[in-house]
Amino acid sequence: MQARPTTCASISLLAALLLATEPRLVAQTLTRETPTTLVLPVPGTGTGGGSSMGAGAGTTILPPTLSQTGAFTDLARLAPARGLVAYEPNAILWSDHAKKTRWFALTVPNSTFGFRPDGSWVLPVGAVWVKHFDLELRRGDPTSTRRVETRFLVRQASDAEGRVTAYTYRWNDEQTDATLVPVGGAQQIFQVTENGVTRPQTWTFPSRLDCQMCHNAAGGPILSFNSRQLNRAGATGTVNQIAALAQAGYLDVSSVPAPATLPALVNAADESQPLERRIRSYLDVNCAQCHRPGIAGAGGFELLGDTGAFDARASTPLSLAGIIDGPLSFPVGDPAHRVVVAGANTRSQLLARISTRGAAQMPPLATSERDFAAESLLKEWIAALALRLPASRLLNLSARAQAGGTAGTVITGFVLAPGMPRLVLVRAVGPGLRGFDVNAALASPVLTVFDATGRAIVNNTRWNTAANSADIRSAAARVGAFALAEAGTDSAALVTLPAGAYTAHIASADNTAGATLLEVYDAETATMGSAALVNTSVRGIAGPGASVVVSGLVVGPGAMKTVLIRAVGPGLAAFGVAGPLLAAPVVTLFAGSESFHTNTRWNNAPNAAAIRIAAQQVGAFALAEASSDSAILTALSPGAYTVQATGANGTSGAVLLEIFELP
Repeated sequence: MQARPTTCASISLLAALLLATEPRLVAQTLTRETPTTLVLPVPGTGTGGGSSMGAGAGTTILPPTLSQTGAFTDLARLAPARGLVAYEPNAILWSDHAKKTRWFALTVPNSTFGFRPDGSWVLPVGAVWVKHFDLELRRGDPTSTRRVETRFLVRQASDAEGRVTAYTYRWNDEQTDATLVPVGGAQQIFQVTENGVTRPQTWTFPSRLDCQMCHNAAGGPILSFNSRQLNRAGATGTVNQIAALAQAGYLDVSSVPAPATLPALVNAADESQPLERRIRSYLDVNCAQCHRPGIAGAGGFELLGDTGAFDARASTPLSLAGIIDGPLSFPVGDPAHRVVVAGANTRSQLLARISTRGAAQMPPLATSERDFAAESLLKEWIAALALRLPASRLLNLSARAQAGGTAGTVITGFVLAPGMPRLVLVRAVGPGLRGFDVNAALASPVLTVFDATGRAIVNNTRWNTAANSADIRSAAARVGAFALAEAGTDSAALVTLPAGAYTAHIASADNTAGATLLEVYDAETATMGSAALVNTSVRGIAGPGASVVVSGLVVGPGAMKTVLIRAVGPGLAAFGVAGPLLAAPVVTLFAGSESFHTNTRWNNAPNAAAIRIAAQQVGAFALAEASSDSAILTALSPGAYTVQATGANGTSGAVLLEIFELP
């Protein structure tokens, strides 16, 4: 895309073209079958009836032609063999204008994929994926379509690390069959006509090494076969693909969570989706196989100049991804360049690299054509980043700790900012945690909420006995809280509170011990300017196993929210808290199941000076300069987060976990 203004009409056209690059598949009923005609690559000695890749005893024997693989019963129609199942991913990897069709198969009877709600699935031995590429020689004219390449990925028993073996077939000029590409890959030049101009296009058939660079252990051996990519309606347009796989016996579970509760990428050209979600999906599928934690190499990613060690995964909150104003690992030009600079195309190296073809291009492999639609979308996003967003709010604060028995009462605090009184939902959950694999839960939590003077405002045991239990039920549904059992012993209160500081105590009705979750929700539906949650704290016993002290927060829509998080152990001695105190608390910030920030000893943090100032701003008591108390100061994108306080080296003791919203 040229650096000139783009009209809405042209953007829509680009979107339509990009959407058209992935054809809808013929409807089919998903029934588990084991392919009997498919010929898998076999490790051998380099002799025999097939073609070999490499040399010597480690050679892999492959059929020399696509027709001999048994993957298709009719090459003229590209009809897959029985047992090859068509599937469609949500987000599309850019492949130089090619249209792609995909299938998978399990060649070992009774084998299954290890389903995971997020991240890579576990791939069984004998799993096979087939991806076919077609290219229109006259852009936009389906009658000019030429078959170019058919790739295979195979999970072999010979690879103990769970990687896949890749090999590819190149279609002949007669379009009757395809031959095996050498191990080092190949190239072919096609004459394509675009906008009335005929020009050469170089097509790259990847080498075995090229395939392994993207299909790596960190990103996952199969990039299009996971919950984020498969969470969509299948070829029939009705049944969710993941649910269909489970029902047909392809997964190690017979049922899966509802699609709405599972993550999903989106097509970058789908204008019905939010702009940021489209961009993050595009970056996830085109960049995250290398731009993510766990990839070896200088700067964590690669050796080229002006490279940013950012995290391109869509699951990583934008504020923690190192994309916006993210530093470059090897800056070689303008020192003002960053990964992305809001409102500044010329300073955003992500755009520069995507717009480049050659040594500095991104993605670096198997592409010679610019993705103009993606460039246009990225420019639109960079411009949108410069727009002022409304302030976000903390919509939910929560804390989990041990209560009852020797752990005693869990004490939590929360603060409502100045403004009009606000409707607040407070819940003390014990038995309700068992549905989340917390077995040692508090059997009968008792909830009491106190104001700043120590006056008890509300007390509840068994939420369904409250006079306003119907309102509690509807408020929980409104704020997205999980439902409590109607006859359960969890407790809750729904109360209108003025601005100020409050304390919630959770005790045990029968003095038994167990884990309990304290939740505070802003349940008001009135104006956004009235009082909101700005601080929470929980004091409990942190230690190994279930004794970890956990707090959670939800940042609502709007701008990024800066928060100060502290885990205080030794600092509690000044307030007369009886020991033993947690001597060396470790505080860790999670998004989902993955940790992004951790700290031991707040004064060792790179931004220790800013932590000190932030504590003064929010009115938090000062931590001793040489103390082993811990703290994190960071900006968070809208979304849900979890914070954990644990003891270094498995130690235990009392700890105060605090979360403050900065003004």
